[in-house]
Amino acid sequence: MQKKLSVMIPVYNMEKYLHTCFSALIKQKWDQQVEIIVIDDGSTDGSRDICEKYAAVYSYIKFIHKENGGVSSARNMALKYACGEYFYWVDPDDYIADDFWEKVEPILDKGYDLIFFDLVTFSDCYARKHHFADMSQNVDRNTLVRLFCDGVKMASHLHTKILKKSLWEGISFSENISLCEDYAVLTYIVPKLKNAFYLHESLYKYRQHEGSICHNIGVQDLRNVYKLVNERYIYFTKCGFCVNNTGIL
Repeated sequence: MQKKLSVMIPVYNMEKYLHTCFSALIKQKWDQQVEIIVIDDGSTDGSRDICEKYAAVYSYIKFIHKENGGVSSARNMALKYACGEYFYWVDPDDYIADDFWEKVEPILDKGYDLIFFDLVTFSDCYARKHHFADMSQNVDRNTLVRLFCDGVKMASHLHTKILKKSLWEGISFSENISLCEDYAVLTYIVPKLKNAFYLHESLYKYRQHEGSICHNIGVQDLRNVYKLVNERYIYFTKCGFCVNNTGIL
């Protein structure tokens, strides 16, 4: 049975944050149009037990355990099981706003290829809101490509973006990279976009902590990031878009 929205969560050793993530999910007024797919990528802490307990109580949560293969392999497995008309990703150390579904559902019915919204970054010491614009609005295709290429107002992460399932056809996450895997797939999704809607709401809470991958970046990681940025410029150009090679994450 096709759903309206598939929410997908790759998990690895996140027992410290999972209850907060799940608590936000079960507060939503979901209906039968929504499924939540949780992929445990061979966690060695208590993450698997936590996920199994929530899945046993809430029928809309599907839990799958696999051997460890990295975040991209977990994401790819989620793609195989997702039945929604739209796909959305949540990281297990973050959480969504209590009114996420209330704000998003009416817009899904309008048929946009992409719906994106704002986020709040936070830690134990601070919280900061990030806004794309001062009001909700339509965003045309050429503007989208430019925004995704320069990376200033439009960051290439998936947790603030809901995308049509059809845009994912033929696309998977590269299992050779563990940093910016979302940036890599968006390079090949963005040129397919025909329209988008920006929702002026802070619907995602992004946690910054010492265990985050972005806080453990080495020289080789930076080289890989540069390569991904350059690949995006080349691909967008091949697709016929006029862009500057100044893309940043």
